[in-house]
Amino acid sequence: GVVKAFGSIISAEGVPRLYRGVSAIVLAALPSHAIYFGTYEFWKGYLSGGKKHGNNHGVHAVSGAFAQMAHDAVVTPVDVVKQRLQLYGAQQKTVTGVVRAILQNEGFRAFYASYPTTLVMNVPFISAHFVTYEFLKESLTPIFGYEIEPDGDIVTKPIVHLLSGAGAGALGGLVSNPFDVMKTRIQTQALPVKMRSLVGAFKHIMKYDGVRGFAQGLTARMLYFTPSAAICWTTYEAMKKLLRLDGQRH
Repeated sequence: GVVKAFGSIISAEGVPRLYRGVSAIVLAALPSHAIYFGTYEFWKGYLSGGKKHGNNHGVHAVSGAFAQMAHDAVVTPVDVVKQRLQLYGAQQKTVTGVVRAILQNEGFRAFYASYPTTLVMNVPFISAHFVTYEFLKESLTPIFGYEIEPDGDIVTKPIVHLLSGAGAGALGGLVSNPFDVMKTRIQTQALPVKMRSLVGAFKHIMKYDGVRGFAQGLTARMLYFTPSAAICWTTYEAMKKLLRLDGQRH
């Protein structure tokens, strides 16, 4: 379980081990999220003709899919480096060390070995994520009401963004966990490579771990996605309001 994993890592390698790979995440966070939300807003506006059509699930799903494809093109190589740094007993201890080792031993393609799997996992997840968020936002807004700003603008309350993001994150984490397990197996396997596809990873997990293997890390994933999605959406909506980028304001 999560608690046991925390305890074993801290006792064996110390607290800093829990943060190994964080530099790679921070490095990609700003550009990947800018691309992510920028792509989503572009396609949502384009597909809806610049007009608000309420809960248009098709528009939200397709826009989210395009956003995730662009986002993963940036994040996938970083995720590979992070996973290698986090492996128990990893020889390389720095981002540059891992990058050099991968390029020398496996080539540039290794950074994108899991990209197809990542898309298969993330596109359905993020489409459902955006649809859930937009649906919850419009459903919860009448319950919590609006805020009237000093300049007269009517805006959605932050609590709505917070709860909608949390709900979307929780659902997404639950649905996508089996795919995340397969992606992680592909990214962290030792040479010689045995799993090159989603099907190969699926067969490997079924053979050695059974159906329960696909639930590995579920608790940790839910604990991660629920608050992170809530914070991410609340911050994003606040920045849109601050920069006056939301033409509808609510």
